[in-house]
Amino acid sequence: LESEFEANLGKPAGWIAADSVLGSFGSAEGQILLANRVADPQLDAQERQQAAARLVHSIRKHGVRMDRKSVQLQYDRYNRIAAKSEEEAKPISWILDAMEARAGMRDWPELPEILAIPAGN
Repeated sequence: LESEFEANLGKPAGWIAADSVLGSFGSAEGQILLANRVADPQLDAQERQQAAARLVHSIRKHGVRMDRKSVQLQYDRYNRIAAKSEEEAKPISWILDAMEARAGMRDWPELPEILAIPAGN
């Protein structure tokens, strides 16, 4: 099922629904696909931010399901992108903050209100 969503991510208007479903699965594969979308330079800022919001929601609801290698990749991505642009790295920072919050190391990230995910989603 997740591979069907991955195949449809590039289709117009399909990314919001796909991100929503991937985030609600709470699986390692879904979290990894969302993380990959957050770092995809071919997506616009809104798409990357929405994927990040869905991943933060998934982590809050289901915990970090990604393996250690995938978690480390997020830190590496952040360091690489932040060296060029803090603004571009912001959505990745939300993911890192969420992982650290889930581990009890910090507060949950404050996402822009426009990215708020309704309760039950």
